[in-house]
This record gives sequence, structure tokens and C-alpha cells, in this order.
Amino acid sequence: MPRASQRGFSAFELIIVLAILALMGSVYVFNYDPNNSKATALLNSTQEYANALKRAKTDMACYPTRMDALFVRGSAANSFCGLNLTAQWNGRYAEIANTDAAGNVVLSTIGPTVTVSLGNVVDTEGTHWRINVANVPNEVIAKATNACNGGAAAAGKCIGRPGAGGTGTFSMEFDLT
Repeated sequence: MPRASQRGFSAFELIIVLAILALMGSVYVFNYDPNNSKATALLNSTQEYANALKRAKTDMACYPTRMDALFVRGSAANSFCGLNLTAQWNGRYAEIANTDAAGNVVLSTIGPTVTVSLGNVVDTEGTHWRINVANVPNEVIAKATNACNGGAAAAGKCIGRPGAGGTGTFSMEFDLT
């Protein structure tokens, strides 16, 4: 007698497929680390703000003291060279973001009180311009610094300083003048 052709899957085949999917899902869930995503977001944000500040300096010949000067003309009145830069402001240099009273950008996706500011360090080489990020969770600092510099022990353009209270600072150097 000819055999009837099978229509659909057997219960055994469905159980095997479901078991494989459950195994794959459990591997993903147990290996997921939200700090990796936050570290990537931190690196992307600091690089975006560094590029925006370079564009602003091209137009204004100097860096503003407030991060919100990247998207608010009036905030360009104060600069590191002591000049009012509002006349040279051709922005918006970055997307509008939440800021605190000091004009620092707030990165609430990293943590509730994480703020971004511009700073510099002067030494014998010149002025090192840095994006400084405060109140960053220590686990995120470690992952972001490692990714930025290419290794945990490697020195590079990023500096992470974990703090005793669970948060610290992260800095990325982007210009030397």
C-alpha cells in the first residue's frame, strides 16, 4: 500500500525546535549586560559632542564654556578665549539635548545624574581639550575606557576614574592646541 504523505510537523519535531529556541534564549539572557549598551552609548555621545565642538570652533575660532552653546546661540556668549561668540555662531552644531543649570548636557540614558561638560588641561605639549562626563556608573566607566583605548591596561585618548560611591568620571581627549 502506498504511504500517505505527511502534512505538518510531528509533536517530537516541534519539541526539538522549542528546546533549541529556549536554549538560545537562555544563553542570550544570561550573557546580556546592560553596561555594554551604556558604554557604547557613552562613547558615541562623547564622540558626537567632540565633533560638534570642533565644528563650533571652526566657526567661532574658540571653544564655548557651556555645552548648550552647541544648540543655543545665547550660551555662546562665554568662551574659553574670553570673547562673546554669539555673532560667529552658525549652529546648531548638535541635536538639542536636556541640560542642567550650568549648561551641561544630561545623559539620562547612562544614569539619572550623568552630565557632559567641556574642559581642558594645559601642559608642556599645549592645551588638551576633553569631553568630561561626571556621575558615570563605575561598571560603565570600565567598559567604555577599555573599548576606547583598545584594552584594560592600554593608555589612550580616554581616561576613566571610578569613584568610591559607585560612580566616577570618564574623559575623552579630542583636540590638542
